[in-house]
Amino acid sequence: MQILRFMDKSRPSQPLVAIAALLLGLGCASRASASPITFTASGAFPDGGSLSGTLLIDTATGEVLFADLKALVIRYVTYSLPRGTGSVTIRVPRSFVLSESVEGVANYNNGGLFAILVHGSVADGNPMLSLSLNELNLIGFGGGPAVTPSGLTAIAHYSLSDSQLTADVPEPSPRSTVALAGLLGAMIEWRRRTRQVRNLSTRRRSY
Repeated sequence: MQILRFMDKSRPSQPLVAIAALLLGLGCASRASASPITFTASGAFPDGGSLSGTLLIDTATGEVLFADLKALVIRYVTYSLPRGTGSVTIRVPRSFVLSESVEGVANYNNGGLFAILVHGSVADGNPMLSLSLNELNLIGFGGGPAVTPSGLTAIAHYSLSDSQLTADVPEPSPRSTVALAGLLGAMIEWRRRTRQVRNLSTRRRSY
């Protein structure tokens, strides 16, 4: 009987199991629903150009809060040689910083797509990047590809391809990490005690 009483005490109570499930659920939910979320932008422009940088989006309200993007495009400039001896074409890379302002527009140009419009400075020629997303809005947005007609308008128009917005996964907070570690330790200790009791009970029955 003494062994049975000890085994009963070693079993995890229903409240403990419920608290464990609640902590784990809250930890997963907080990481999944964290807002605002930082998205890493990537993409390619013709002839080796590229898009990089980040966007900050409040996925609870669908508002685009901030942009810090850089577009590298390639231009080809042709120069005539003196005395009509021909011409030469030079590959000229050009970078544009796009962080002056940002806005989200639903059903942009009546095309049924949600567009994120990011503007550069007037001093840089007022470039504008358009990221077209196959979304009605950005509420609950988890990332995805930018589709045609995404591109950069600056001096000329540069089409954007293979573009992707990828959500950065937030790290768990120190408090939640400590809580989960403590919970895991308690469960491991309970399993150790349970095995000891079972082994003791088996040995006594064998006697």
